[in-house]
Amino acid sequence: MKAYTISGLGADERVFQKLDIGYETIHLSWIKPKNRETLGAYAKRLAERIDQSEPFVLIGVSFGGMIATEICNFLKPQKVFLISSAQTRRDLNTIFRLVGRTGLFPLLPTSFFNPKPEHVAKIFRILPKNKPLLFEILKDSDRSFAQWAVHQIANWKNTTLRPEIVMIHGTDDLVISCPKRPDVLTLENTGHAMIIDRASDINLLIKNVLNTQEHIL
Repeated sequence: MKAYTISGLGADERVFQKLDIGYETIHLSWIKPKNRETLGAYAKRLAERIDQSEPFVLIGVSFGGMIATEICNFLKPQKVFLISSAQTRRDLNTIFRLVGRTGLFPLLPTSFFNPKPEHVAKIFRILPKNKPLLFEILKDSDRSFAQWAVHQIANWKNTTLRPEIVMIHGTDDLVISCPKRPDVLTLENTGHAMIIDRASDINLLIKNVLNTQEHIL
C-alpha cells in the first residue's frame, strides 16, 4: 500500500518531512490551475498520478485535505487522513463562508496573498524551532495559486461526511477551528502547523487507525 500526500496552501512536500507511517509515501505536487477550473476538476487532474492498481491512502493537510476529500468522489482510497483541514463546508470558519458570497477574491491583487511570514507564524502558532522551515516554504509559495485556492475554499460546497475519512485536528487551530464532533481525533495545545510541530503524534494516530483496519480486514 502507498500513501499519497497533499500539502496545504502555499506549502510543498517539506511539511511532510517528519511523516513516517510505515508505508511508501508519494507526494502529489501542486499543478497550475486552469482558467476558471473548479476544485473538483482540479482534484481529478491532480489524482492522475495515483496508482489505482493497488490499495492506497490519502493524507491531506489544510487545503490539501479538501482536495483529498474531493478525490473521494471518484476514487476509492482505503482511508483518507485530513490534518488541520475541513471535511465539509460547515467545518470552515464563518469568515470563509461569508467572504465567499461576496465574490471579491478573484478581484484582489496577487500581492494580497503574500502575508508576512511572522504574521503567518503567529496565526499558525508554530513552535519557534520550526519557524525557519515555515519561512522557507512561504518564500517559495505561488501567489497566483494562492489567489485561486482561497477563492475555491471560500466557495466550497461539500456537505457530505464520508466513513473512510479520518480527521486529525489541533484544539488551538486558529485557521480552521477544531470541529466539535466525536469522530475527530484531537491533539491538545497545538495549532494549524501541527504537521510540523507534532509529527510524531500524528504518525502514531495514523498508524493506529491503519493497524486497526488491517486487523478488521
